[in-house]
Amino acid sequence: MSVEKKDLFLGIDIGAGALKIVLLAKEKNEAMCLKKAAYYEYEESASELRPEDQLAKAAYFLKKFLRGEKISRNIKVGISIAGQSAFVRLVKIPVTAPQKLRQIVLYETQQQIPFPIKDVVWDFQIYGRDKKQLSVLLAAVKKELINAILNIASDCLLNVEFIDVSNLALYNTMQYFYRDLKEILIIDCGGKTTNVIVANSGKIWTRSLPLGGEDINDALMRVLKIKRSAAEKMKKEKGQVLMLYHEKGSFASDQDYKIAEVITGVLTDLTNEIVKTLNFYKSQHAIDMKFHKIILCGGSSKIKNIEKFFENSLSGSVEKIDFFSFLKFDPKIDMQVNEFIGSAIGLALRGNGLSPLNVNLLPSEHLQYKRMKKKIPYILGSLLIIFLLFAVSLAATLNSYYSHKDYLKLAEEKVLAFKKSEKTIKMADDNIRKVREKIAVMRQVLSEKNALIFMLEDIALAIPGKIWINSLNFDQPIKSVTLTGISIDDLECIGDFQKKLQNNITVQSVKIETVGKVNNDVMSFSMSILLN
Repeated sequence: MSVEKKDLFLGIDIGAGALKIVLLAKEKNEAMCLKKAAYYEYEESASELRPEDQLAKAAYFLKKFLRGEKISRNIKVGISIAGQSAFVRLVKIPVTAPQKLRQIVLYETQQQIPFPIKDVVWDFQIYGRDKKQLSVLLAAVKKELINAILNIASDCLLNVEFIDVSNLALYNTMQYFYRDLKEILIIDCGGKTTNVIVANSGKIWTRSLPLGGEDINDALMRVLKIKRSAAEKMKKEKGQVLMLYHEKGSFASDQDYKIAEVITGVLTDLTNEIVKTLNFYKSQHAIDMKFHKIILCGGSSKIKNIEKFFENSLSGSVEKIDFFSFLKFDPKIDMQVNEFIGSAIGLALRGNGLSPLNVNLLPSEHLQYKRMKKKIPYILGSLLIIFLLFAVSLAATLNSYYSHKDYLKLAEEKVLAFKKSEKTIKMADDNIRKVREKIAVMRQVLSEKNALIFMLEDIALAIPGKIWINSLNFDQPIKSVTLTGISIDDLECIGDFQKKLQNNITVQSVKIETVGKVNNDVMSFSMSILLN
């Protein structure tokens, strides 16, 4: 089934140890189809890579994917960052007026995050309320990291619609697949961290625990005295969890038993951390929740018997999710990426308008640029219409002018022809005088219209990027102009606009008549312009 370019969306999940990418399409019957899916492991241990090295690896593999899959560079994209790189909290604030909401959330953000507000990009979403309180999902990330990601996207010529957090993107995936997540625990076993998500009737609580697949590799390296590459291979090929019914003799070799013993030890530590985290959640929310289902995903969920291990240790029914069972997909996709692409799918679903959580960690100046970019076609269209109207008017004036000029020439010829008759000459002279008066009127009209064109051009060239013109009013004949407009919370920008207008040769003086506040971000103003 054919798919329009506008219905394609690329989800890019930048993890600490790997890059995950999906291309999702909305088909004509509204069904979602997975067109591409890729998983690129960085090879080096996530703990060995500095943040800038991780981003460099991600940039390399992203370019490799775009080249290999021939993906259009102007396709819309959503990007997520690893949960441990973001600050995500759920807070309660008093019900307040909409115009004061952002200010109150900003204050709450400053109290919550462990670094200066000027150094972060933050956003929030109201996800619940009662008579007295609003439930707010708050997310914040270091501005330095966001700018580095945007630089990568710019190098790849990608159109970034939003930046999300992997935990929240994974929740969007699960919500879309299961529709009503009630008393659900999601465990995403990643390379460097394990994301724990509690989902209950439209509410979410999440934490990132500093234990993951790399800790299993480190333990195998330490116990078996092997390199990381060998540890990773053993974990993938021979890794399993020891169960109560296992005996040492049931394994093919002592080494296989030792591998299982090491993995079980790390997973036991992880389980203890999960239990502590859940106890904290229950104490904070004053509830004693028993989970209806535990959903398992992430690279470490491939380990044999891991679902049985969590069933015993967390006392709940465990399901290893198969993302491909929920979506149509291209048969050429490598099925081995299944456990890794949960967050990337959530990004693509959000890009198609299918997500309940929509915090956006793009910087405010980037969002303003995107909004302005969307307005440019309308501005150019308006200017083109104005130009065409004046061009038509000018053509009509010139046509009238040249018509009268031809008539003047004919009158002068008649004067020469009837020069001998004094009465005829007088009549001809009268006709010439009348025609010249009409020409003078036409010249005056033409001059005024040209002045209007030049004046509009001067105004258009003087408009700064943060100002929009709402109206222009002219007197007749054109001696002055009154304009009104809005500015994005920047009084200095209005002053610059006044100075640029004043410097034009067609302008005698510019006076700011009024300045007002439309809302927290927008100011209105009016100016009067006296022409030379």
